[in-house]
Amino acid sequence: MNLQVLKYPIWMQALLYVGIGFFFAGTIFLLFLTIQALRDQHFLIGILFLVPTGYAAWFFKLGFELFRFVSAEVIFDEKEFSIKLKTKTLRYKWSDVFEINNYSTAQVLQLRGAKSKTIFIVDHACPGYSEFAAIAYDKVKTR
Repeated sequence: MNLQVLKYPIWMQALLYVGIGFFFAGTIFLLFLTIQALRDQHFLIGILFLVPTGYAAWFFKLGFELFRFVSAEVIFDEKEFSIKLKTKTLRYKWSDVFEINNYSTAQVLQLRGAKSKTIFIVDHACPGYSEFAAIAYDKVKTR
């Protein structure tokens, strides 16, 4: 049993928190611009603002899900993984993972369980990501 650890360094945690805040602020700002353009009857400009608003909102949604796991420490091996949060530890077997979403645009990997509930989400730049993703893909595909 070869236990491995997946954990963000402090500087990366800070950077992720800033990025999540940036996409929240960007979504609100772009939504404001869209509403202003539509109120001033600039419908084409308002509709054009909807595209980047949607992208910013999607990135913020993923960031909001990632927010919960930024300070987490994940210990994993071939059989299971545990997520140590600030107040509790969650343990999962790889068979609990029903779906893996790899959002290459946002550079995050999301593990989903029953009823599409997010079990864990991790950024591709996190130390230990490659090993974690390799095991996750192997275990979910072989079921």
